[in-house]
Amino acid sequence: MSAVSALNMEAPFSPSQKSSIASKEKQAKIYRVLEDALKMDIIGSVASVSLDEEPNSSIDGLNHRELSNHIAQWVFSRNLDIKNLSIRSKSDQIGDQEISRSAFFESAALWYRGDNGGSHPEIWVTAENGLRHPQRKFLPEGELYRRHIHSLDLDISLRLLNIDSDLDIFTEWMNQPRVAEFWEQAWPKSQQREYLQKTLADPHKQPVIACFGNQPFAYFEVYWAMEDRLGPYYNAKPYDRGVHLLVGDKRFLGTKYFYAWMHSISHFMFLDEPRTQCLVGEPRYDNKALLRYIPKLPGWTLDKEFDFPHKRARLLLCDRTRFFAEAKLG
Repeated sequence: MSAVSALNMEAPFSPSQKSSIASKEKQAKIYRVLEDALKMDIIGSVASVSLDEEPNSSIDGLNHRELSNHIAQWVFSRNLDIKNLSIRSKSDQIGDQEISRSAFFESAALWYRGDNGGSHPEIWVTAENGLRHPQRKFLPEGELYRRHIHSLDLDISLRLLNIDSDLDIFTEWMNQPRVAEFWEQAWPKSQQREYLQKTLADPHKQPVIACFGNQPFAYFEVYWAMEDRLGPYYNAKPYDRGVHLLVGDKRFLGTKYFYAWMHSISHFMFLDEPRTQCLVGEPRYDNKALLRYIPKLPGWTLDKEFDFPHKRARLLLCDRTRFFAEAKLG
């Protein structure tokens, strides 16, 4: 059964059909109601849930499609080893459903706030250097992605960088010694502004700010690999995507935060473009603080070392199918 039919969606998700993302307080209320209404049995990696009465009368504004989504999220986020969910309900609106973890997290509706989601047509263009590649769509202003991290009891969100509101914190981050060691951009504010203006005007790059709660903590520079400096160093496909990153707020360094934001930026890049089958990275080969975590991430592998003109790098690869099969997005 497809993710669409399994979740009682009348039609595949499109940017004009964004389902609302519940606030932390509303989500907590939803889960309290579900805990009282649901009966769950777990055998191996399969969870069976029975719903004898319809709980959405206790939750203002929740329709049957959103209720199905929240049941799946409630089960999968609290039981990270569950791969498949069976819902048995006496409600005619919800009915009986079979939902796989991978299909559920690939369905986009609960987390993705962009305006692409695979709707951008494939139009090939030629760059000034003669390279042929798909025409790229700029990310929209505002929030692009939001997900509640149950293990941290925090929301993580991604939004397009805004120069007016983000320049000061971006400049402060870039001038931290531990960041400057790898980014080599310990520049004054005026030079940072020029850099961000060029990045925002470049269709192959998208500058993104990540927040825990309402607190900005990281910068992600998402790029299309085919026309990036990385493209000639491996067999780049038309929709391969990569990310340069830094964590600027030291309070959010550490393993538990790393897994939360790395899962989330990977999740976002796959949801934003269903034709993307591979994610890439090219950190410095000696960035041990990052590289030691990569093999523990779903879908990600360490590949070859190679030499850019300006640095020796390590190629990182993430396979879409493996990511959704292995990811324990809680």
